[in-house]
Amino acid sequence: MFVTAEPSTPIMIDAPGQAAIGPVLATRSSAAERTILVVDDDRAIRRVVQLVLERHQYRVLAVGSGAEALTICESYRDPIDLLLTDVNMPGVGGPETAKRIGELRPDTKVLLMSGDAEDRVQQHGASGLRAQVLAKPFSVDDLAEKVREVLDK
Repeated sequence: MFVTAEPSTPIMIDAPGQAAIGPVLATRSSAAERTILVVDDDRAIRRVVQLVLERHQYRVLAVGSGAEALTICESYRDPIDLLLTDVNMPGVGGPETAKRIGELRPDTKVLLMSGDAEDRVQQHGASGLRAQVLAKPFSVDDLAEKVREVLDK
């Protein structure tokens, strides 16, 4: 199954059924105690990423823009452990969103999603960010593994 992003950036979902998402991740602390803020302007990608992460027992806040993410960060009372954001979005892009959220919540880790090569990601304003990059297209397993890796650092 493929979900196509705007403008034609696919995320590969490598399994036809829910069972393929796999077992609940074992992390340093329970995934259920971890909150991930997902930001992607493509609704289909945002929803698939949200479902995968929820299947792995993460608490997920999903929004469609950097501005919405900033609003959530200002009003949400509990810790946000990870910002998982698309790099290239209209308005406030992923790197700028990450920088602003870092000012509000310095303990929030950052994982950028991008269909661009890593050097192009840097051109989108990601230089200077302490962030990992997850290249699109990615599989369910790639997503889960990278999220766990970033959270466990």
